[in-house]
Amino acid sequence: MFPSATCHLVEESARRPACGSDAPLSADATAAAIHQAVALAIRQDVGTLAARRRAFLRRCWPYLGPTQRRHVTDHCWAVRTAVLRLGAYLALPEATLDLLGRAALFHDIGKCRIPEWILAKPAALADDERAVMSRHAAIGASIAADLGAPHSVVRMVAGHHRRADSGADPLAPPATAVLTAADALASMMSDRPYSPARTAPQALAELRRQAGTVFDPAVVDAAGAVWGGRRVA
Repeated sequence: MFPSATCHLVEESARRPACGSDAPLSADATAAAIHQAVALAIRQDVGTLAARRRAFLRRCWPYLGPTQRRHVTDHCWAVRTAVLRLGAYLALPEATLDLLGRAALFHDIGKCRIPEWILAKPAALADDERAVMSRHAAIGASIAADLGAPHSVVRMVAGHHRRADSGADPLAPPATAVLTAADALASMMSDRPYSPARTAPQALAELRRQAGTVFDPAVVDAAGAVWGGRRVA
């Protein structure tokens, strides 16, 4: 069971300070090895997946920049809210909702190894920068697996940017499409370095424009029914 909103506030307030540095962890092999070692050690010592995630973020926190921090915490919680509301509207089984909620909290954890300057860039990314950014899903899936997340959660994290028109991913649960749309919706309705927050109607219009190509049309219809003109979180 994942923390309630109250536990979320406790988690946010209990983090260690940045020790005067907001330099991000690099995305090289050394950082990957460090993260794996930390995750595996936490897995041995900490009981629940939720607690392991919190412990992992506490260990990484001093090395993360402000944009990295928002991605791995606040944004993940906003996406969790969105996937649970979408999943409930779609009448997904309780077990699937639980997996979706877990995947939402892990889906952008890989951005702890995407350089802060890329995440905070106030303009469109260059091709090489997009290539680096695209690695966050695989990095996040690896971290989730090392922390002992269920296989379905790991596959949702890995596939949460897969386009609808690329065909079904045999390794990812179908509910991954809910995570994909929820992530986009929460992102668009938040201030980003390169774009101010969109209104709910604007964000939903963008989902509809890309229905059938990027997003699952049924999930897009559900988003329109659930939110209309309201914020995601």
